[in-house]
Amino acid sequence: FQSMPSGLLLSTPLTASAAPNSLATPFQRFWDPSASYTATAPSPQPGPPGTQYVFSNWTNGSIAFPGASSTLPIPRPQEISTVVADFSTQYQLTANASPGNGGAISVGSVQPVSSGTTWEPAASIVNLTATPQPGFVFTGWSGAVASASSPTTTITMTAPNTVTANFAPVSSASPAHAGIFRQGFLWVLDVDGNQKTNIPPDSVFAFGGIPGDIPITGDWNGDGHTRIGIYRPGNGLFILDTNGNGILDAGDAVFNLHIGKSPGDIPVVGDWNGDGRSKVGYFRQGFLWILDTNGNHIFEQGIDQVYAFGGVAGDVPVVGDWTGTRTSKIGIFRQGFLWVLDANGNGTYDGPSGGDLLFPYGGIPGDVPVAGDWTGTGIAQVGIFRQGFLWALDANGDHQIGAGDFIFGYGGIAGDIPVVGKW
Repeated sequence: FQSMPSGLLLSTPLTASAAPNSLATPFQRFWDPSASYTATAPSPQPGPPGTQYVFSNWTNGSIAFPGASSTLPIPRPQEISTVVADFSTQYQLTANASPGNGGAISVGSVQPVSSGTTWEPAASIVNLTATPQPGFVFTGWSGAVASASSPTTTITMTAPNTVTANFAPVSSASPAHAGIFRQGFLWVLDVDGNQKTNIPPDSVFAFGGIPGDIPITGDWNGDGHTRIGIYRPGNGLFILDTNGNGILDAGDAVFNLHIGKSPGDIPVVGDWNGDGRSKVGYFRQGFLWILDTNGNHIFEQGIDQVYAFGGVAGDVPVVGDWTGTRTSKIGIFRQGFLWVLDANGNGTYDGPSGGDLLFPYGGIPGDVPVAGDWTGTGIAQVGIFRQGFLWALDANGDHQIGAGDFIFGYGGIAGDIPVVGKW
């Protein structure tokens, strides 16, 4: 009797009437050819630390015996033969969240937990997902994962492994600030929020530069800071400065959603599933929202979300966390003044009585809608970029331009496009 790997335990009787006993392979038995016997392979069996062996099948050294039971009948042995129990190797994967109340981890199809241990087949690729709790953001993985910065990643089980998903509290004093995308490539960002350009600490980047580039911003890696990006209509590419260094390099993401492009597509950005990362999507044909909900950079029918919301000529898409749930919701800026916001997040307009928002804010021809958490409360409020330089932000959330709002000039060069973020 042998096992693969060698040295594991098999249980067999000395005689047909004796009780089985276990021996480490290899070993021999001399049996009465007129009797019947059984061999049993206990499973799982421990190996080195973090390793176990699970029974797979029986062979004679080359040909597998029928069935996969760990108990093998051996009726009336008539000749010298070799019996081999094949085992597969599994490695222990320990997953932790740090701090334990900061979030949860899903290992494969296992429901999210703050910590846990699983056994995974050797050489298997295991999916990992980190989901922050309300009030926390994902900051990165510790361990031999494929991508330390992405909440959704994998690990290849070539040995026992421990991974930790790290989370950090969200600062309540982290408001969104203004910025400008100028001349199709130049980003001027009001990092310190003093509503002036002073470098440092404010940032100026050159990112883009192809005619038609559309600026987008988002927290691409879930670290609580907004980064810049570009949607390029000519080829349908999203180009995200994931590592935040202001240049396009190996640490960034470049992709399309594999659904083609349609004339007039408008890129939209939001944290569609509440995992702390911003994802992209399209506002198409003036009413259709196509969202990369899970953030894997591919649109998957039946997994990602599609909504019909809008439909009036000239509707402009807006996105924000209108209710402070840490999940972005969609909305429309209509006819230059009317805000129609899906506050309950169900993808349809239910009216104020159904939990959605409808109110005027703006109204001067050419007003450009902006939205952001202007005061660090966790709730997005609306705003207007007017006449290429004037910002009117509804800081107090009363849906009126008044004394409690932020009114300031930032921009002023023809063609300036407003951008917003927690820089």
